[in-house]
Order: sequence, then structure tokens, then C-alpha cells
Amino acid sequence: MKRSYDYKISVIVPVYKVEDYLNRCLDSIMLQTYKNLEIILVDDGSDDNCPAMCDELAIKDPRIKVIHQENKGLAGARNAGIKAATGDFIAFVDSDDYINHGMFEDMMEQIIAHDADIAMCDIKYVFDGNYPVEANIDKNGPEVEVIDGHQAQFFMCRTLRDRILFTVAWNKLYKRELFDGITYPEGRIHEDEARTHELLYKAERIVYVKSPLYFYFQREDSIVGADVSLKRLNLIDAFDDRLRFYRKKKEYKLWEMEAVHAMRTAVTMQNEFEEKGMKVDFGKQSAIKKLCKEVGKYRSIKGLERKVAMEILFFKASYKSYYAIWKTHRLYGFI
Repeated sequence: MKRSYDYKISVIVPVYKVEDYLNRCLDSIMLQTYKNLEIILVDDGSDDNCPAMCDELAIKDPRIKVIHQENKGLAGARNAGIKAATGDFIAFVDSDDYINHGMFEDMMEQIIAHDADIAMCDIKYVFDGNYPVEANIDKNGPEVEVIDGHQAQFFMCRTLRDRILFTVAWNKLYKRELFDGITYPEGRIHEDEARTHELLYKAERIVYVKSPLYFYFQREDSIVGADVSLKRLNLIDAFDDRLRFYRKKKEYKLWEMEAVHAMRTAVTMQNEFEEKGMKVDFGKQSAIKKLCKEVGKYRSIKGLERKVAMEILFFKASYKSYYAIWKTHRLYGFI
């Protein structure tokens, strides 16, 4: 039986215009107490000092590999890293974030202890970066919860916090073979929401480490933190991806829950756009049209609640009327 350090972890770091944060991120990875790492830096066509910084870091640490490519976005950078990875496990760290020095050791120990396919941890939102990243020194070990891939789908539907924890790509350690046949959709944001459910579904066991080992840095110019734009509708595309996946897997209850969240997220998003002065005819957007088409398949969903079927019919028949009524009742989705 292998010991924890016998497994190599490929840590994939997409890099794009983050020269002010890159060293902090890479320091937190290179100083991991778990040493058997392959650190793959994917320079995604960055036009600042990041390409040179990546090359310099590779000289200092032989575990670092650098890929330089034309800009393909976060999904394209992750796909390139996955293709180049040679590790037994894969992890992602966004280059403006950073991690606890003991993150990979703690997570790998739990994977071995529970024979898990995925480990995931809590996250901590940070705004100025002044948080410690030292190794976990809890002698009793972290609190953990073990679930399977099917349970994980329902956990995603519980609260907004759980939706974030379970759908983001970067607070997890995955067996590499889980990515067989799965790539992130390039040219879209919210790409992890569109694929993480498939990775979780494949897992026989997932160990959830209830310690905030990943530091999620909030900056105003980040992709999802920027002003509203039509790219935000890629979140509706991600809902559509999940709905089609659940329907094909005959996971009817999950389909029903996601359909409700998707419709209510669409109108919540439109309201946010309007509050920020951006007038968009949501009913004519391709993401909304695709969602209408998918929820229109409700007749094939076994055991669908009558009230959900009525809500779907209303949404599909007149999105504008659905939105008008939502503004009165404010039944929110996961946005």
C-alpha cells in the first residue's frame, strides 16, 4: 500500500496578468509540507511580467513546469495543464489566491485514510492577504465528513455557500483519472460550475475537510468580480449543462431542483443587471433560450412536483411575465 508521499500531485496554476499576486501564490505552493509536487504554470498569453516571472521561478524550483500559450481563458489554461499533468492527483490554485502550507498534506492524508477519490476543504475569503498560511498544527486532525458522489449533488443544492464549496474547481484534490473524457468549456466563465458536478458524480467517496485551507482573494478586477456583462449568462449555460447531465443520468429529483434554481437565478441576474443600469432583453439571450428548451423537457421527468411543472410552464410560455411576477415575490436562486 502506498504512503501519502508516494503519490505525486500536479498543481495547475493558470497565470494571466497577476504580477502583483503571483509570488505570494507560488510561495504558498512551493512551501507546502507535502513535497511530491509537480507545479504547472500555464501562462495564458499574459502581456505583463508574468511570463518572465514564471520562467525565473522554474529555474529556482525544478518541480515547476511552464507552459506559454496564446490567451484561451481560464478554462483553456486548465485544460492545457490537465493535458500536461503526470501526477496521480490534480489540484488547481488560481494565481491571485494562496493556500495553507499544510493543505495538500492534510488532504492527501484524508484521501488515504478514507480511500477517497476527491478531497475538498473549506475556503476563507480574504481582501488584503494578511492571513497566515502556516501548516495545520491541530494535533487531533481536522474535522471531516465522508460522502459519495451522488450525495455531493444534493449538497450543492442546499445553500449558496455549499454551491460555491462544491462547484469551484480549486479547493479540491482529484484522482487524475476522474478527468478522463472531461474538459472545461473554453471561451466561457463559470466553467467550473459547468463540469465539477461530473467529476463529483464519478467519485465513489469524497472526503470534506472542514478547515479553511484555501484563501480566496477578492479583487475588484477579477473575472467574476467585474461589472455586470453578458458573460455572466455563462452561469445559466452551466445550469443547462447540469440539467442535461442529470436528465441523461435519470437523476430526476436533481433535475427538478436544478431547474428551479436555474429559472430563479436567471431572473435574479436580470434584476441585478437592471439595478446597475444595464438594460438587456434576457428573453432573447441564447442562454435563456437554451434553458427554456431544456426545462421544456419536463414531461420526461418522472415524479416532477406539480407546482414545479406549473412554474416551468410559466417560465417557458412567457419569460417576461415570469420575471414580472418574480419581482413581486422575490424567490431567489443561486447567483
